[in-house]
Amino acid sequence: VIIFDYHNDYTTLNIPNVNVIDAKINPRLLEADQFSEVLEIRENADVQQRVLRMSFTQEVKEAGEFWKKLEYEVDLLVNSEDKKLKEIRTSAYRVQDIIEDAQRRFDDILDPEIGNPMDYIKEGCTNIINISELSEKQANVAMGFYLQQLLKDRKNATIAKHGKSKKQKDYKFFEPVFIILEEAHVFIPKDHDTAAKYWAAKIAREGRKFGVGLAIVSQRPRSVDLNILSQMGSFAIMKIIQENLTLKKNIKILDAGCGTGYVAEALIELNFKNIVGIDFSKAMLEIAKKKKIYRKLICQSLNDRIELRTNQFELVVCTGVLTSGHVGPNAIKEMIRVVKPGGYFICSIAQSIFVKNGFKKEIENLHEILNIKFISRQFVALPQNKGSAKSRLYILQKSI
Repeated sequence: VIIFDYHNDYTTLNIPNVNVIDAKINPRLLEADQFSEVLEIRENADVQQRVLRMSFTQEVKEAGEFWKKLEYEVDLLVNSEDKKLKEIRTSAYRVQDIIEDAQRRFDDILDPEIGNPMDYIKEGCTNIINISELSEKQANVAMGFYLQQLLKDRKNATIAKHGKSKKQKDYKFFEPVFIILEEAHVFIPKDHDTAAKYWAAKIAREGRKFGVGLAIVSQRPRSVDLNILSQMGSFAIMKIIQENLTLKKNIKILDAGCGTGYVAEALIELNFKNIVGIDFSKAMLEIAKKKKIYRKLICQSLNDRIELRTNQFELVVCTGVLTSGHVGPNAIKEMIRVVKPGGYFICSIAQSIFVKNGFKKEIENLHEILNIKFISRQFVALPQNKGSAKSRLYILQKSI
């Protein structure tokens, strides 16, 4: 069994024979277009893509010092006197920066020395591949690689089993493999193509012939590719209707950790007017006050009991606050207290501390009064700030 765990939900499973694998990507095993996605080169940056294709040679893949060789190849383009390459020089400089930045930002994800990631999967175990630290594009590339290799391996095993191959054993798994894809709407969406989607579709169509089973799990099934859904033989439906979140414009909103008012400004543009702000910083509240976008502003820490009565807001928003060193998980219960029954709590939580600092446990402890309506894809809150934490947005509804 192989579970692709996008939210770090399975790593603490208390069952026998669990093998947890923190997903890493060996760039040596990637094609240029896959490597481009992992490095997060923009899709429309055609010249940068071209620079990477020219530099990411077979010699680079086989080099003893992968990164040095890659940087050397890009540097050749930067310093080339060939007039035909003059037009790409600026983009080559940018690719240099991207490669340097990737080594710093993704040093725990990109590892050219790990060999084949398939070697870490153990037969006879529940293998949990933790992809929670990867960006969406990186996770797609990694998942696509695993799915491709698993299908290839099982094909080779099936051919060998029936005596149709004279080659020596070139497969790892002799027994069938069952794959579970969590957050399927992210990796096999109906509206665009991904590497993971291509190989998941191939497994859904022909995997059963080679002993590869596939299960997909999603809170938003209508966003999953219909061709893959049509290949599923069984369905376990826990909710019949996927609701849309619609809010009346006159609802009462609490902007928790409002700072200088960025969230309220966005809400005002959407014609929400009845907004109360709360923040620990007097200086930030002074700036927010000058914008005249809040009905009321309160200066206090969210780590303390909020000086507001219970059940009075239809919506509480808390973004950019639940991060390391700011507000702890206990604040969630207090913010939920001021939400009306049936109302919503929308928050962003830094993924690096979601489990470690107890936010996951706190949300689980509140399951009797909270329903999880939506969990977003991983995003960087402030992409212009290199130190900005990767977060997810959570929409939680208070039980009636």
